Amino acid sequence: MTGELTKKDIVYTQTLPNGAVLVVLGVPALCAEDDEEDFCAFEPEVAERLEQLIAAVAATHPAPGEVRQVRYSEDPEALKPRVDLELRVRGRGMNLGDIPVNVLEKVLESAARAYRIAANAIAKKRGGSAPPPPRVAFLTSGSVVLGLRGEATQPLFGEDLGQMALDLILKGVEWAEQGVPPEEDPEVAVAALESARELAFSREALVELTRFHKDKTPSRTVITPELATKSSERIKEVAERTKQNRVHVFEGVLDVIKLDRQAHLKDLTLKPQDYPGQTLTFAYPEELLPDLLNAFGKKVRVVVEEERSPEGSLFSAIEVEAASDEE
Repeated sequence: MTGELTKKDIVYTQTLPNGAVLVVLGVPALCAEDDEEDFCAFEPEVAERLEQLIAAVAATHPAPGEVRQVRYSEDPEALKPRVDLELRVRGRGMNLGDIPVNVLEKVLESAARAYRIAANAIAKKRGGSAPPPPRVAFLTSGSVVLGLRGEATQPLFGEDLGQMALDLILKGVEWAEQGVPPEEDPEVAVAALESARELAFSREALVELTRFHKDKTPSRTVITPELATKSSERIKEVAERTKQNRVHVFEGVLDVIKLDRQAHLKDLTLKPQDYPGQTLTFAYPEELLPDLLNAFGKKVRVVVEEERSPEGSLFSAIEVEAASDEE
């Protein structure tokens, strides 16, 4: 080999982990013409594009031994299965092949909780039942990338509660950064902020959300570890604006659940600044009973609405979640 490299388009072949074969046509490369081993190299942007194409085709779950042919010029995003929301986690130890099982489990649980909080809030306001949890359409390599959709068949979430819940999660990210508009419903605003906070689950990771819309350009946003603190501050702001019916967040150990829809927290580690006690008694709606039973004896985060009257304050649970180990 003389060291002279010539630009030309080549055919690139890659065997995927499951044994399927990807053939990429028209890949720009730098090749040594007189090298017996047909040595070729790729410029950094070409190598990155190949990585994207490989991940996109892998996301379609080709069968073992199947040969899939694409052109280098094709858009990797267009090759992936259609989804409503793509969640990409970047950070130390967040690559498939390296990520511990418990961390991957935490990613999935955070995504599920964020959706459930938003969906329940939307359903409550519209007087309907919350839509079913989203499905994982693909899980690709590189960073941990989840493609979420509502059902196995089209339409995905449809145009109702599920789509609104996904939009509310992105609203929560926006409101955590910029503040909640004063005209927003306090319960919906708190749910949005809580759902966004769920996705700020690690101090070591960035979470990128890409929301896909029908006939619209995808919208993207980034959740940083600092967003958890910002969301908590915004929740306090919402509570301050809601005078008679105020929204609060408490954390403590759930030690009592009564069938008359009363429950109790002890050893409070998070409470409003003007709340004097170390315990909290609150009412809960029937739909929260399964979550309460699962969390019995554990530290939980409870979002409550306070109703003030001359006789005192009554607290009613809006959302119950296991408390995060990280603050």
